[in-house]
Amino acid sequence: MNLYNIQMVSKLTGISIHTLRAWEKRYQAVVPERDSSGRRTYNDGELDKLKMLGKICSLGGSIGNIANLQMSELKDLMSKFETSTPYNEPTPFTPIVEEEVDTQAILNHLLLALQDFKLDIISHELHKLKITMSLKDLAFKILLPLLQEIGFRVYNNTLNVAQEHAISSIVRFHIGQFVYQNYERKRKKGTVVTLATPEGEYHEFGILIASLLCIHHGINFYFLGANMPSLGFAEASKSLDSNILILGTTKASKFDTPNVLDDYIRSLLGQMDEKQMLLLGGDGNFSLTKFIKDPKFNFISTFQHLDSYLKQLK
Repeated sequence: MNLYNIQMVSKLTGISIHTLRAWEKRYQAVVPERDSSGRRTYNDGELDKLKMLGKICSLGGSIGNIANLQMSELKDLMSKFETSTPYNEPTPFTPIVEEEVDTQAILNHLLLALQDFKLDIISHELHKLKITMSLKDLAFKILLPLLQEIGFRVYNNTLNVAQEHAISSIVRFHIGQFVYQNYERKRKKGTVVTLATPEGEYHEFGILIASLLCIHHGINFYFLGANMPSLGFAEASKSLDSNILILGTTKASKFDTPNVLDDYIRSLLGQMDEKQMLLLGGDGNFSLTKFIKDPKFNFISTFQHLDSYLKQLK
């Protein structure tokens, strides 16, 4: 009989060591033997059960409800999931389980690693979080506070621009894996969202976070990227049968000039179909009073506001 330590089990199942310990302590899902040094040793049967638990949790199962089922019962449950949820078929980057984590400790760890340019540690930590957290929690509890704190530190010269660019590229890579994985999934009928930033606006983290929320709520979307002319955004959205256009803005230099963003919004609304809706978010400089009465326009004040809006579309 083969025996595995907890590090090996984590690698073979894709379940973090933190989660394995939590499942053991809270639910007694698998209670491995201990060696003479007190280290956990898992056998083949326990490894197989953890693999099955991970797969079912990735499809929406609750660990609290399935932790103590027998292997035969787990296999029966797995077969039901596979036949009833084709849209949410598991992929390498599907979150496995939602566990409570010390987010402040994680943020401090990431910031400390960034201070010393330990980019491999940052990437490894984000990879683990992608597996152990829901996309909504990843966005709200980790990514947004992290990026906001980094922006604050760069402004106060406690971090430099090179460090900001380095972590931005890592975060963009990890979010991008979810975003582009979306195109490989079987699409269900319903709302279609397209996301972009205005022409001249290159800050795309807002629409990347919005994309994560679309995935979280199971909404079809197409990420069109930054620096999108109004005509191109409108035409692409029509071609993709998009009901909702999400436009992310920031206080970039071009949009600090009065009326520039107003002109873009006016142009985009003028090219949209009557049944389409524009959701504008961010802190770009525009005149809300000029558009608030337009039935095709909706200002999204916060990501929490966007989350509530998308939840109603399900």
